[in-house]
Amino acid sequence: MANTGVAQVNIQNLNTSITPVSATGNDTATTTFCECGEAILILNCVAVSSSGIMVPVLGGSVDGGTTYVALVPTTGSAMPAISATGLTTYRYKNLPPKVRTQWTKTSGTSVSVDVTLIGLHPVDSTLASAV
Repeated sequence: MANTGVAQVNIQNLNTSITPVSATGNDTATTTFCECGEAILILNCVAVSSSGIMVPVLGGSVDGGTTYVALVPTTGSAMPAISATGLTTYRYKNLPPKVRTQWTKTSGTSVSVDVTLIGLHPVDSTLASAV
């Protein structure tokens, strides 16, 4: 990474909340993300129908997307269930090169969540933008 005097970031939208989450599942993994020293995951719940509740997980893969493991936020605690509109953020360290959101739908009709991942200090700056 070139030393440009500005922070390098990689911003990816993992879930656009266009389609409400109504069953357990996962998003298609981002192919443009790169390994990062730190990252911030922002979950913005924009709609809840009939007491919908989902439990999100950030999954990471080091084998090109064959297998995914749940990544634990640096707080050491799992992400809580989302059941109300609002914003929640989590910090991660040392993200692998391929990530996706995964979730368990626990009750209700549906939840719409916009998920954005901001990678800080990318290992490969070709995918990064200076801010």
